[in-house]
Amino acid sequence: MIADPCVLFCRCGAGVISSEKADQLAGAFHQLDADVYELHDLCALSVHEKDVLQTIGDKYARKLVVACYPRAVKNLFRQAGIDFGEFEVLNFKELSTGQIVEKLKTEYQLQEGNARYQVQISKLDVPAWFPVVDSSLCTLCGQCARFCLFGVYAYNKKSLTVVNPLACKNNCPACGRTCPTSAIMFP
Repeated sequence: MIADPCVLFCRCGAGVISSEKADQLAGAFHQLDADVYELHDLCALSVHEKDVLQTIGDKYARKLVVACYPRAVKNLFRQAGIDFGEFEVLNFKELSTGQIVEKLKTEYQLQEGNARYQVQISKLDVPAWFPVVDSSLCTLCGQCARFCLFGVYAYNKKSLTVVNPLACKNNCPACGRTCPTSAIMFP
């Protein structure tokens, strides 16, 4: 039986939101009658423990992801080969805790109650900093792959793939700056 819906909350390891806001969100999610997964962190899990995310995704018809930018999250899953099916992303950088909770209650019909709350911590012990390529914008020019000195990309004229994301150097957005279409993100 497939349940509907669940909330996946990225407790970002890169500090995209303050720890105070992350705590506020966690507290609010505990008050919902829903299955809630607090993920430490979504980027690291997508690289190191894809099977955990796929297993969660397979259990629910609808997933509500509370994380950073929707474009980044959607391409993160695509790049990792995770088929998450139907899911929505609520951007915790742009929305307040109150706005997120209100959307969950009004737009997604979640009720107040006691959450079935699970915490999933990635075993990846390095910061999750790596490029995510938006395939809808990528022209396959290969500039990023030719520019990168660390072997992060595999490129031929028909495909560009992030093959070694953990080889990327933390806080080095250089390949993204060479991209003429801004297809490279660092969530």
